[in-house]
Amino acid sequence: LRELLFDKYSQYTVYYQSELDYLFLTPIVEKWFLLEKEAYESQHAEDNKPSYIRDKITIQTYILAEMDNKLKESALKCFHAYFLSATFPDQIQPDVFVADSGYCPFDPEQNKIIFYRENLISIHGDDFQIINLSINDPKLLLNKSLFCKNQEGFYGFFDREGFVFSGFCYDNIKFSGDHQDDDLFFVELNGKKGFVNHLNEIILPIEYDDIIEGDYINGVGKIGRIRKNNKYGYYYGPLKRILVPAQFDWSDHFFYFKKFTFVGIKSDPHGFNYAIMSSNGQLITEFIFNDYVRDCNVSEHETKLIPVAKTINGKLMWGFLNENATIIIDFQYDKAQCFSEGFASVAKEVKGILFWGYINSANKLVVDFKYDKAEKFSHSIAKVILKGDETYIVCHGNIIYDNYPS
Repeated sequence: LRELLFDKYSQYTVYYQSELDYLFLTPIVEKWFLLEKEAYESQHAEDNKPSYIRDKITIQTYILAEMDNKLKESALKCFHAYFLSATFPDQIQPDVFVADSGYCPFDPEQNKIIFYRENLISIHGDDFQIINLSINDPKLLLNKSLFCKNQEGFYGFFDREGFVFSGFCYDNIKFSGDHQDDDLFFVELNGKKGFVNHLNEIILPIEYDDIIEGDYINGVGKIGRIRKNNKYGYYYGPLKRILVPAQFDWSDHFFYFKKFTFVGIKSDPHGFNYAIMSSNGQLITEFIFNDYVRDCNVSEHETKLIPVAKTINGKLMWGFLNENATIIIDFQYDKAQCFSEGFASVAKEVKGILFWGYINSANKLVVDFKYDKAEKFSHSIAKVILKGDETYIVCHGNIIYDNYPS
């Protein structure tokens, strides 16, 4: 039956999951192909659709009438897969691996993924999806390998021939980074995470509790973070090698000018001491900072200064450092916010009460310390609170227009 079917309909390259499938699918597939052939030879006059859309009902009726009850469910499933591929090839969204909600049909005897017309089959409960990309497409395979999930929920890598050379051993596999040409894959096994290449060779040991993708650093590449036993470190993205071992109690990503970041060690159960680390993994400072503002959006056109805090004479004082991690405005304020549109709101404490004003990048006081609260500028407007009343002030160029008396 196998030779007869494959010889007669070799252009369709039909695969079955077991010998039993050959027995009950052969008459169905033969009837299906005959109907399909007729469909291409004659079109519906009224809607110009192939006749096999109409004949789907005919085949379903044939299955239900001719098949033993035990075989009906499997036969209908196989039929729906074939019908979907042949009828709607242009409407199927292409993908490179079976989605999390589905799995690949697998032949355990040959240790191979089952294809249909050189396309992957994704099974979603009682539904099928044909992933409409040829397994010989170099863009699909990254010239090397693919991965998918089996019915038990485990992931594995397979080659062009469908051979699962890694076994279904992983809890998860994903492409590494933003681009599928990285040739590296994120894998998860028994709750631990790491990276492997297309040959399933370990690049970053599968021993980390978490791996956090990072940002692209000019001239360096992507730098990400790792976590192991509640300690943080960094890995170098393009090669997935360790840049800094997991040793810090706190870590941040490289969003400050993409030149440096903050790392921390615990100073007490509730606080950290912070140091500045460059993109080559070297510490620029000791752990001398006690706080910093984490949400500064330092864009190309924004003032490139970051608020940092240090304990001086037992009191936390704030200053600003520049893109080279050099302190430009000394530690002299009781609170500070990020610069926005050339100005930063800073506060001084008077008899236990904070009063807010605004400075420019030269540390010149532009608006005196008089507000209960002073927010950042956005589109030249900032919200302030004066003696409990909420209002707004406006900036233009180097000037803040403030009509309220001190």
